[in-house]
Amino acid sequence: MQVGENPLNRSADHPLEKRGNDIVYSDSNNLGVKVSRKRRYLRLLTIEGLDKIRATLDTLLEQKEIEWQGSIRKTFEKYLHPTNIDLEDERLYKMLSKGEVLDLFQFSTDIGHQSAIKVKPKNLLEVAAANSLMRLMADGGQEQPIDTFVRYKNNIALWYEEMKNFGLNEDEIKIMEHYLLPLSGVADTQEVVMRMSMDERISGFDIPWANKLRKAIAKRSKAALDETKDEYYKRGKEAGTSKALLDYVWEVQIKRMLGYAFSILHTIGYSIIAMQELNLNLKYDPLYWQTACLTVNSGGMESDEENAKKQGTNYGKVASAIGNMRYQGVKIALPDINKAKFGFSPDIENRQIIYGLKGLVGIGDDAVYSIIDNRPYNSFQDFLRKLYHTKIIKKGQVIQLIKAGCFDSFGDRREMLVSFVKEITETKNKALNMQNFPTLVGRDLIPEQFSLMVRFFKFRKYIMKDVYRQVTAPKDRHLILEARCTDFFNEHFSDEHVVEMVNNHLVISEKSFNKEYDKKMQPVKEWVATNEALQKLNKSLIDENVSKYLSGSLSRWEMDSLSFYYHVHELAHVNAKKYSIGNFYDMPEEPQIEKTYTNKRGREVKQWRTTRIIGTVLDKDKNKNTISLLTPNGVVIVKYSGNFSFYDRQISAKLANGKSQIVEKSWFGRGNMLLITGFRRGNKFFPRTYRDSIFDHSTILINRIKDNGDLSLKLEREYVE
Repeated sequence: MQVGENPLNRSADHPLEKRGNDIVYSDSNNLGVKVSRKRRYLRLLTIEGLDKIRATLDTLLEQKEIEWQGSIRKTFEKYLHPTNIDLEDERLYKMLSKGEVLDLFQFSTDIGHQSAIKVKPKNLLEVAAANSLMRLMADGGQEQPIDTFVRYKNNIALWYEEMKNFGLNEDEIKIMEHYLLPLSGVADTQEVVMRMSMDERISGFDIPWANKLRKAIAKRSKAALDETKDEYYKRGKEAGTSKALLDYVWEVQIKRMLGYAFSILHTIGYSIIAMQELNLNLKYDPLYWQTACLTVNSGGMESDEENAKKQGTNYGKVASAIGNMRYQGVKIALPDINKAKFGFSPDIENRQIIYGLKGLVGIGDDAVYSIIDNRPYNSFQDFLRKLYHTKIIKKGQVIQLIKAGCFDSFGDRREMLVSFVKEITETKNKALNMQNFPTLVGRDLIPEQFSLMVRFFKFRKYIMKDVYRQVTAPKDRHLILEARCTDFFNEHFSDEHVVEMVNNHLVISEKSFNKEYDKKMQPVKEWVATNEALQKLNKSLIDENVSKYLSGSLSRWEMDSLSFYYHVHELAHVNAKKYSIGNFYDMPEEPQIEKTYTNKRGREVKQWRTTRIIGTVLDKDKNKNTISLLTPNGVVIVKYSGNFSFYDRQISAKLANGKSQIVEKSWFGRGNMLLITGFRRGNKFFPRTYRDSIFDHSTILINRIKDNGDLSLKLEREYVE
């Protein structure tokens, strides 16, 4: 082989073999390794990656894309056992290199995704190398191991140049070729450095010492590493190994492992799972895999009844999963009342995932099963006839279904809700009487011509509170009038009702007063009994409910019922320039220094440049002090420090009776909209303000979005003494 030629740039020659119950990965360079026994391998799958694979297989079986083999194990082995996958298929590696597959096992993070694109693996060994090397972190300022691997892979001559610059002779270079040429000159696992250390031409470690080296690397124990290093150099010197070769192996290859070196059992096992997932996306429509990812990531959206009953719906998790999926370009459809299943389901024809009914807020599993069992529905009224009029589901559940867009195929969402609100509003069907008069007054429904009689009504109601004495024979009550009531009484009522004066206050007979009052109220009493009054009250009752249930935009309805925006984000039209709002995904991954200064302790402190992001809270994690914020551009993880609990706590006040009353709920409740100041670091946003910042608050609650894009904001939390 010519120097500079990389054998891995040719067709893959590292097949996976099945020997009895063992899975063995072998190659022409004698890098054979027994990955695991079949049972152990399947257990690894169950723990690490089978959830999404299993969900995909379930959907493929349901859609008759694959055939049931009598058990999930046999079905899995027929379609996905490593020996039944063509690991030399270039299409698998192209999909990985382009980052086409969502949530690929171990490559789903930003680092993993970018590593796959950088490495552009062409065989399983390179996938395994990427799996291991992306976890290793070089000391500050040095090239990252994954970048070194990519550089040497693209030009292997650079590796030979490195070895020559280190002082290795031709024979020593051949020793390194034996172990590292298939790995583009970069040791990637614990086993590789173990085998190098055991080579008699290097240090000649026996198995116990090689295992000590492996443990020292894995556990990152300085004491164990120092002891092993001393023994390594001692034995190498005794074996006559040059210091250049000893230093190269230790200072370059072994030292690179100290970050977080994996065992080959992990890297090959993990990589095979990724290959299985790639195979699912290659052989079948990727929408099946995407649906499985959404189902698993959302949690509690199991499609079978037995598993679903074991857990409730974590709406925040559902919202975050959908937000991330949509950000990656996958279309999520509204839950059509005739098509939506219990969990998410693929709609191959329309290239979308249909939202699962279990994810609807305020519906409940029993109602979901009833909806599915009573299909099909020919119209909204047909649905009501089957489920609402039979009292199988309640009005609140119907309203949530409407707001979620479940009946959009039957007509306009708002018109449908208005129609239903009219149906559920309890209206009057008989002529009204004076018992309804307070309601008519309270709703301001009395015509202007009767305005004086409304004043009479309010006057009488007011003076009834001040009873001066009870009279038994004849039965009566004497009412004492306040000074401000006297003028009104003198102007509109007869003084024959006055029975005495007490401290310059009139005392009147209630019985006598009521006779005159009833006579004066006769005209409005007659109007109350008319059809006009009845229609006015019924319209008011309907309008009140319409206003109650139809408030908010379609986007707000969707957030409240589905936990995601099918239509435009509520905050999409906010005046971003006015509030210094940026797009998280356009921000540099590392924070920019605004200035540095020396604090009172004499330490140099960096002050980061801050900006703002805006979004709707989807979920919170109290253990990690994070919230998932759905911005108009995608889901952002916001990482708080010590003030997480300050914004998350519910504020209550003690009442006189000893009970507590909620004054303000958590600002991190799902659906709340926030304006947050801080900076981006990696894939998270860190809230932060400084004394000289133009922004005083790291977190601000948005109460309302005005039509012109301005915001109504709440800067401070409620204070209770």
